[in-house]
Amino acid sequence: MLKFTYIANLGILGMFAVPPALQGTGSFGLEKALEETVTALDDLTQTQATITAGDYAAVDELLASTESPVANPQESTAIKNKLRDEVSRLQMALDTLESDYVLPPVTVESVGATQPKRTTGLTDSQRSEIGGILVPVPGGKQTSEILTEEGTASFERAGFTASYARHGRAYYRAGRYEEGIALLRHAPENDAESMYWRARCLERTNKLNEAVAAYTKVIENPSAGSLADRAKDDRGFIEWKIAFSSKVEDQVERRMTNER
Repeated sequence: MLKFTYIANLGILGMFAVPPALQGTGSFGLEKALEETVTALDDLTQTQATITAGDYAAVDELLASTESPVANPQESTAIKNKLRDEVSRLQMALDTLESDYVLPPVTVESVGATQPKRTTGLTDSQRSEIGGILVPVPGGKQTSEILTEEGTASFERAGFTASYARHGRAYYRAGRYEEGIALLRHAPENDAESMYWRARCLERTNKLNEAVAAYTKVIENPSAGSLADRAKDDRGFIEWKIAFSSKVEDQVERRMTNER
């Protein structure tokens, strides 16, 4: 209990003594702070004696004496304005301090001040020295002249394509159906997308029976996915077209037979 009382008294002493000491300047401020501290200690001693005697109403008095006074609206506004001015002053000081570390501007020279030396390439003697290091190509041809008959370097075999499906689709959209059929003929049988575009090209060239067979392979391919549904619709339309054309041909043939 005594230890708690000592700590409480020490804390209360700090609340009364430290702020006045910070506010004052010189011996006058320190003397005033000491006087206020002595007065506060006397009040606390009387309050402690009252509490020890059993008058617990003095607790409210103790709390009131240790709480900071509540300022009215005008005083609060004045304090806020003072704080804003202080913050603005500190911000100006910070900006001034940071501006001291800014590097000086770099002066850009004009374009025509000094022209760089123009590179003219190698001299004849330098070229001959470098040419002596190179190994001659068999046949008397330079490396740049080893090209195909068309004059371009050939890196892939004839008929090579990076993607049969995309290449065939490009042929189809360009209206080059025969080239698409010729290309997609070499595509793997299990490539559903390539087979689908082959069927589309066959349909455009009016090779309907071959197109139906190609659509059927797409439908039966387990990896076709959504292409299988599209192939079903396209195949159904071609089958209807074949049946309708056959029916029309039969009617025309019958009419011609009757006329005879």
